[in-house]
Parts: sequence; structure tokens; C-alpha cells
Amino acid sequence: MYEINYKENSEQEILEATISGDLDFEAAKIISSETRKKANELDYDLIKDVRDVNLKASVTDAIDFFNSSKNPKLDIKHKKVMVAMIVNGKNYDFFKFWETVASNNGMISKVFLDKEKAFLWLENKDEVKQN
Repeated sequence: MYEINYKENSEQEILEATISGDLDFEAAKIISSETRKKANELDYDLIKDVRDVNLKASVTDAIDFFNSSKNPKLDIKHKKVMVAMIVNGKNYDFFKFWETVASNNGMISKVFLDKEKAFLWLENKDEVKQN
């Protein structure tokens, strides 16, 4: 079971989603879709704070997320949503791998240990998109 709490930052046009609880393959699919959809509806960028999740996913799950036979409902309509993920040190390597897999599949996301750096990255989004 997981929980998502949202906070809208209208001044910076950023939606913060703080996720806690168990994060397995099924939860990741729902959370990714729901948070991106909500940010897209607002025309905001997205910060996902997953520092308090109990990670129950594997590297294989990260790869399978984009595999249409493993995730037949995959329909990432909101690839334009830029996502900064704030993670804890314990899960850093997994989420850095996720960042690479997501990037290879056309999504713009980056992993951070520090919330301030995540906000700064999103504020400089024009530079990010050019690199």
C-alpha cells in the first residue's frame, strides 16, 4: 500500500508529489501515470519525493516498465512532463538506473538526493532540454 500527497507550487509551476509506503512494480505503474497526468493537466513540471518509500522493485522491473508485453497498459501520454525525483541514499542506485531507462524511452527525468537541487534543475528546464 502506498500514499500520494500533492502540493501545488503555482509560482514555480511545479507539482510536488510525496509518495510513501510500498513501491513495487504495480504501484510504480499507477503512481507514474497518476502523477504525470495530474502535472500535465496543470501544465506543471513534477517533483516526486520518494524518500519514504519501501522499495520492493528490482532492476528488472525498471526495464519491464517500458516493455509493452510486461506492461500492456503502458501509455505514456505525458512524456513532456519533466520529472525531478528526490530519493534517499539507500535507493539511489536503483533510481539512477531508472533515470537512464526512462531517458532511453523518451522521458525527461533526473534523480536527486537534495530537494533544493531538484527545484533548481526544473527552474533551468530550457537548458536541460537543449542538452
